Amino acid sequence: MLSCSWEVRPEVASSISFSLFYKSSPSAGEEECSPVLREELRGPNIRFRCHIPVPEPWSHGQYSVHIRPREEGKFIQSSDNIQLSPPTLNVSQAGDGYVLSWEAQKPRFDHIGHTFQVQYKKDSASWLEAKTEVVPGTYRLLLAGLPAFTRFQARVRVRSTPRNYSGIWSEWSVETIWDTEWAHVTWLLEPACLLCGLYRMQGLWSPEAAWFPW
Repeated sequence: MLSCSWEVRPEVASSISFSLFYKSSPSAGEEECSPVLREELRGPNIRFRCHIPVPEPWSHGQYSVHIRPREEGKFIQSSDNIQLSPPTLNVSQAGDGYVLSWEAQKPRFDHIGHTFQVQYKKDSASWLEAKTEVVPGTYRLLLAGLPAFTRFQARVRVRSTPRNYSGIWSEWSVETIWDTEWAHVTWLLEPACLLCGLYRMQGLWSPEAAWFPW
């Protein structure tokens, strides 16, 4: 039995695995030494060791050994890692509210659907303070009751959500910015209510006396 050992710094050993490879003669094929044993040292390094079998120790064999990083692989289920492109986001005014609408990359297969995550916030706030809505299979979101004369930002991302798939979220879309306007209906009603109050206070209210200049 031929015993071999090598030492590696802990920060390297945590991310890279090394193996010892050997040949029993110049013409022999290369083999990997296994198993590799790990030994914690008092010093700054970690020691690894393994044993190479020597079937005929009485013969004068010429062994060659070397250390190199071990090639490791990981199985990835493609259906669990579908990532779509970011959607395209638009904003439009609808009555007293605003509609966020978006378009997403069409999957190759029709049975793959979409789930969207929408965030919107005031321009002065951070995204950590944003309101978040999860919208499955819908391509628009109505925002009502937003304060007037305020700048808002919104963004959206998408992932695939059929039964047999588990996609990951896309990157966020390009942020859309818009300024809210005054609600026109409220603006028209306030002067009318004010005039009604003045007529009542002066005792002049009557259907014939109620005249508004607009």
